[in-house]
Amino acid sequence: MPMSISFFDILMQQTSSVADALFGKSFALVWQGQRIDPFTAILSAHPISLDDDGHNALETAHSHNFEISAAALTFGGQTLLPQPGMQIVETRADGSQTVYELVKSAANGRCYDTLDAEATRLLVFTVLLTAEM
Repeated sequence: MPMSISFFDILMQQTSSVADALFGKSFALVWQGQRIDPFTAILSAHPISLDDDGHNALETAHSHNFEISAAALTFGGQTLLPQPGMQIVETRADGSQTVYELVKSAANGRCYDTLDAEATRLLVFTVLLTAEM
């Protein structure tokens, strides 16, 4: 018997393109020498506890979180889940860049949370690496 999709998930799927158009910005996503550019994401921020891969909470960091479409994470024809070490790069009109790197959260051991039951939208956790001004 097929599982039914909740009203909330249907609403999320139908409105995500509108949210991207209204609140999203263009970034580049970099992973193992490959680049997706432009890459649309919605930026927000809040503190998270970082994980050291030994599942020990190391510290609390100011996290820059990006809401993204899971389908956008396609490198070399293969769709991937967010991985620690992936980088999101913002290039401003003057050529300066801000680089964010995906990090694992101590809360779930992953560098993302799903925002709907089908995992079509993801909230990825990053920390600021560099900001050229």
